[in-house]
Amino acid sequence: MLNFNSKEALFEEDDSEKEATPPGVQRAIMYESSLKPPTPVIQKVYFDFDKNQKLEQVEYLTRIFLVQSEIEAVPWKLGSEKKKILDYICMGATVTQDDQEIVAWFSPEIPVSLGPSVFGGLPGLILAVERNGETAYVATSVNLTPSAEESMVKPNKGSKVSQEEFEAIQKEKEKEQKENTQEENFHR
Repeated sequence: MLNFNSKEALFEEDDSEKEATPPGVQRAIMYESSLKPPTPVIQKVYFDFDKNQKLEQVEYLTRIFLVQSEIEAVPWKLGSEKKKILDYICMGATVTQDDQEIVAWFSPEIPVSLGPSVFGGLPGLILAVERNGETAYVATSVNLTPSAEESMVKPNKGSKVSQEEFEAIQKEKEKEQKENTQEENFHR
């Protein structure tokens, strides 16, 4: 869910849309994820446009962090392809981040430079995001009624860190996991 006004915006997962994951699927996901390095899960993203700051509430290895950084311009490349999402004609834009091709579908009909999660910076509201050809986000409805101030509570749960500090924590934990995996394989 993305709420915004001219000064701030808040993106957060809409728990009302989530379905319970069956226990067997949960176990399969846990096993598969135990083979990969831990990945952070973004719970909320708050934007303060006046201060040009972004605050992400991130869960990483069962801990919650508040990662503060500047809102950075994304080097989108506008494409010529168009598609309809809900009742809006959207244009495509691409960028490569962390070896992933990201395609954002934005509607110039809604002149707001925002989108889901950390995506934004296009001349229209982003209604869908694809990562490496798979849908990551897609709008299910659009309500352009101004959001109430109380609907945009700045995240305050978690340890406050800068983007650089959070990246250092991630690298250290990935290194530890790699060493632990090597030790386990050595003892087998």
